[in-house]
Amino acid sequence: MKVWILHHHLLTGGVTSVIHTQCKAYQQAGLDYEVVVGDPARRSPGGKEPTVIEGLNYLPKDLNKDTLDLKYQELKAALEPLAQEGLLHVHNLNLGKNPLLNLVIADLLRSGAKVINHCHDFAEDHRPLNMEHLNNIVVEYAGRDLEEVLYPKCQNLIYAIINKADRHLLNKHGVEDDKIFNTPNAISPPKPALAGARARVLSQLGLPDLPLVLYPVRAITRKNIPELLLLSILFKGQASFAITQPAKNPIEVEAVQPWVDLAQELKLPVVFEAGLKTDFKALMAGCQVVVTTSTNEGFGLGFLEPWLHRKAVVGRNLPQVTSDFHEQGLKFPHLYDQLKIKGVDFPKMDDPEKRATLLSANQNLSIAKSILAENQLDNLLSPSDPELIEANAQKILEHYSVETYGQNFKQIYATSF
Repeated sequence: MKVWILHHHLLTGGVTSVIHTQCKAYQQAGLDYEVVVGDPARRSPGGKEPTVIEGLNYLPKDLNKDTLDLKYQELKAALEPLAQEGLLHVHNLNLGKNPLLNLVIADLLRSGAKVINHCHDFAEDHRPLNMEHLNNIVVEYAGRDLEEVLYPKCQNLIYAIINKADRHLLNKHGVEDDKIFNTPNAISPPKPALAGARARVLSQLGLPDLPLVLYPVRAITRKNIPELLLLSILFKGQASFAITQPAKNPIEVEAVQPWVDLAQELKLPVVFEAGLKTDFKALMAGCQVVVTTSTNEGFGLGFLEPWLHRKAVVGRNLPQVTSDFHEQGLKFPHLYDQLKIKGVDFPKMDDPEKRATLLSANQNLSIAKSILAENQLDNLLSPSDPELIEANAQKILEHYSVETYGQNFKQIYATSF
């Protein structure tokens, strides 16, 4: 059976990484597949050129009814032949970036299409703008029930999930457990570290000879960029910080820009868009630790992948994500559950309060020291035990291998449709 792997794009990001690994795993498992996207971003997962259907791209807002009618018909016409030929394996369908795709998939399911909804993120999980977009298109434009479109009850639809929290969410929507399959993301072992990477990275980024703390993410709101700036203040003179990718979504660009501007205004030791200025592999090889300040993740690849580069992960813990990893024996001794400022967790402050905190901590060393002491963060960037790093790396290779990933989906396809 042919598997059509559908996503909006192949731009740099977590789902794109999953698709690259998925293609590698499917080749090993002998599965017949094609990747179908709206924007291929000049990428060829598994060495195969993707099929392009422009209607899979993110759906712009404020389109008129005639334009929506046309886009819906074009997308349905493009996907119908694929559904007749094989299985539609759709990534992040319920994120709500293209509500017309939700409508088309719901209609194809009613016609007997076989669909696997591969969940990474959900619109109802702290993404109000996505929920607004879904309501505007599914309810206001199409006159459909949102619950029935997002979670249709039919035998030819199954769900792939990446953590226990997603199972609970699906159960709340009436999805039975026999329609939900655990499919934790696979992680490919990286190539050996590049010789001389650290010196080259520091030179290319214009940084002093201090430990580099890398945040390998796109600078968007849920990545909690203000907290990274706070850490850069708390450890000023001890480390430099780098964020790899810029935001792409115009709304996210506008939301994050004030923090970029503030970092420049205060001359904080933070480099933005580092991944555009030097090679990502060199960044991973040249950093001392990888940090995360994110407040919301799907699978949580950022908690795993750095260990394979033999780099410890430090920063904010997300128990709903890391609990799955703890069950596999991984340990994260340098993660904190909260970063409190006068008893309040920093992300819960409003933006003016966050800005005031950054300004005061940057101006007054005693305030910075008190924040470090209150949160017991003095040793956050201390080198981790090499034995712990190696043990975590081996557990990740054991439980999240590419081979296991491909065989898992091969079994799911064989038994579900």
